Amino acid sequence: MLLLHHSYSAAGKILVINKDSKAALHDFILEHDISVLLCGHVHQPPLVEVRKVSHLKQTTHFLDGRCGTTSQRSTVPYDWTTVLGKRPTDEDHWPNSLLVHRLSEDGGEVSWEAEIYLERSDGFFPADQVLSRPVSKIQLTLLPRSRRVAAAP
Repeated sequence: MLLLHHSYSAAGKILVINKDSKAALHDFILEHDISVLLCGHVHQPPLVEVRKVSHLKQTTHFLDGRCGTTSQRSTVPYDWTTVLGKRPTDEDHWPNSLLVHRLSEDGGEVSWEAEIYLERSDGFFPADQVLSRPVSKIQLTLLPRSRRVAAAP
């Protein structure tokens, strides 16, 4: 597992990993057999995805997990106002989130599962219960490492 400050999957002009650094990261992931990459900094939206990297004719998959903020306030205090005296709104803002990670072993096969939980007024719940739409759990087999294959020519 590798912890990063900046999000692997961030896009845009700020808070992104530049092209050269990402290429070096791909090499590092393969050379050090990294299966899980966890990060923060870009918190919206939280995500868990399986990604693929290639280097020197080898390809591997890793789990990319980006957690949202977990312990700050999801909404501003009731009495806050903008410079125009109105209540601040951000309709695109996500509630606090956290990732639940589970490692399991079955017959010598070790798997890592990650699931997004989102905050409601009564606690944290699986994202599909908060969003009212399916949000899949992501699972990646860590051992055996037979998933590393030669890249296509």
